[in-house]
Amino acid sequence: MGRPRKYSTEKERKQAKKESNKKYMKKPGVKEKTAKTRKIRLAKPVVRERERARYSDYNRQYALKHKKIINEKQNKRRRDNLDKYSKKRSKSRKLHDSKIKERLFKILGGSECALCGFSNKLALDIGHIYDTGNLDKERFSDVRQERKYYCEHPFEARKNLQIQCSNCNQIQLFESRKEKWHKNKHTPQSISSKKRRNELKSKLFEILGGKKCVICKEFTDERALQFGHIDDGGNLDRKKLSSSKFYVFYVNNPDDAIKLLQVECSNCNNIKSRIKSDKRLSMK
Repeated sequence: MGRPRKYSTEKERKQAKKESNKKYMKKPGVKEKTAKTRKIRLAKPVVRERERARYSDYNRQYALKHKKIINEKQNKRRRDNLDKYSKKRSKSRKLHDSKIKERLFKILGGSECALCGFSNKLALDIGHIYDTGNLDKERFSDVRQERKYYCEHPFEARKNLQIQCSNCNQIQLFESRKEKWHKNKHTPQSISSKKRRNELKSKLFEILGGKKCVICKEFTDERALQFGHIDDGGNLDRKKLSSSKFYVFYVNNPDDAIKLLQVECSNCNNIKSRIKSDKRLSMK
């Protein structure tokens, strides 16, 4: 005859064990005794490493199971402490990102565009040599993770990455999209909508005085030219107008286009936006 089963399920057994542990811990002198023994155990490096690995595995599994609850709690904390939490977070994040970027610049050999030699750091970024950005997006969940990985693996960084200015990056993107467009099959509706979009774009260029950057007055390549806002009204336009409606609205209202928009290369646009964001952070 074996020992009779006290609990019918595993859940009941675990619950009873928890309650008995609670009762035991309430006894006088038990907490102090367990804390001492834990300190002695954790003094051994083998035990410390084992415990750390066990807790990290548990935390990873818990985060995967309770992802929605964790995100809701974080969002609630941000909403409740907008004045303190978000401002400090944005500042610290920007500092951390700039440090990682500088480390990558050193690994990749200076602060100059590898294609055209542009040297203003505000318009420089890290691009892929063989247009493998999509593969890295699948590998890493975030740009921060990607850059951190390449900082830890400098040989791989030199093999896959290069320093690019925003203009060269935009031209590379334009050419890769063009290749993909020609490879794939398209419906007559999508072809006509693309033609219509290009026509509206060229009309807007004519309204704003041609295909030339207003700020640097040198860059004329249409592939990296864009319509920037004279005042900081880009966010308002994004809320009101989608990308398809943007061209239609400003072509039909040329006076508004002349008042609000100007032709900019992506280098000048990036420099302008980064200066504004730095000012906002310093004001906070």
